[in-house]
Amino acid sequence: MKDRLAEIIGDGRAALEALPKAEQQA
Repeated sequence: MKDRLAEIIGDGRAALEALPKAEQQA
């Protein structure tokens, strides 16, 4: 269960990091 939670948190963090880049390109 912990691994699954870490996976979700990792995905969320990656998405947050990708947001500013997408805004800069827009």
